[in-house]
Amino acid sequence: MSSPLNRRHGFTLVELLVVVAIIGILVSLLLPAVQSAREAARRTHCANNIKQLGLALHEYYNSRQRFPSGVIAKGDNFRDGDHSGFSLLLPFFGRQNLHHAYDFDSAWRSDNNRAMRQTRLDLLLCPSSGNQVPQVGDVIGTPTDFAFSKGTLAYLCAKSAGGGMFGINSRVRISEISDGLSHTFAIGEAASSSNLPAAST
Repeated sequence: MSSPLNRRHGFTLVELLVVVAIIGILVSLLLPAVQSAREAARRTHCANNIKQLGLALHEYYNSRQRFPSGVIAKGDNFRDGDHSGFSLLLPFFGRQNLHHAYDFDSAWRSDNNRAMRQTRLDLLLCPSSGNQVPQVGDVIGTPTDFAFSKGTLAYLCAKSAGGGMFGINSRVRISEISDGLSHTFAIGEAASSSNLPAAST
């Protein structure tokens, strides 16, 4: 006969199932909280990017005494501008090398600017967005999740006057902003999507 002290105790199948069920319930309760915390961190990251872009705008203004154009276009081709205002801001958020490499004599679509338009800039991206733009013909670019405020007439329009701070070929000074800087929309989130037209950076 074996003594009670030498008898081995184990879990029954029912006990194991109960433990697994409890663990499953705990995971299902914790998962939304973890996802919520991650999304809050992504929102904070996105807000910090906007803040950095705002600082770059002020640095640009201090250097040039005007704000950059939202879009630079030659002639009357307002539907597809030659350069984005973000290309002018590059030196003011630490990307001087890209600014020097960018050929402002050629449009963003040209082969001269292929390396520039295919360079991913984390400052212009939000972690929660898809970060995708469709390929337009043979032109491949990287997405941006922020856009300049161009007013009621946006980038893809046939008229030059946008009504916002960053219109096509605009050169706005602080003295022209009647509502004051703290009450004027400058840059906002415009998450990239494969369902939206591609935009250059």
